[in-house]
Amino acid sequence: MLLWLIRHGETAWNADQRFQGWSDIALNERGRDQARLLGERLQNVPPFDAVYVSDRLRALETAQIIVGDSASLMLEPRLREINFGKFEGLTMAEIRDRYPQEAAAWQADNHGNPHDGETLDAVAQRVGAFLDELRAQSAPEKRTLIVAHGGTLGIL
Repeated sequence: MLLWLIRHGETAWNADQRFQGWSDIALNERGRDQARLLGERLQNVPPFDAVYVSDRLRALETAQIIVGDSASLMLEPRLREINFGKFEGLTMAEIRDRYPQEAAAWQADNHGNPHDGETLDAVAQRVGAFLDELRAQSAPEKRTLIVAHGGTLGIL
């Protein structure tokens, strides 16, 4: 199987360096431009056999702009970014200010869960289960596009 992995375009929270996680944030204009440019670059690539997309708006918008009507999009919640819990919407400076002990614990061990969200191990399990299913149902020549998030794609 040939996998194409694409991270969503920029959002206002990306520009502000805020943790987005499961928050459903739309692309900003720069993010839409990024997706349009990528769509143009992919015009000469043979069509994808399958397009899987995180169910968060920023990934969905990116995929819609990239592939347009050329493919059916399959929303896949297991491709969501890590859930940052009470850290969602905050910058690292705000986290350190509001939750100094939790921030220190998280920086010491990012596999922990001081934010009451998900652990990296939990994300790896859900993303791994998706990938296992994808492998089981895919032929070696199948061209698959995945549009998701930086953390998710890093784990993939």
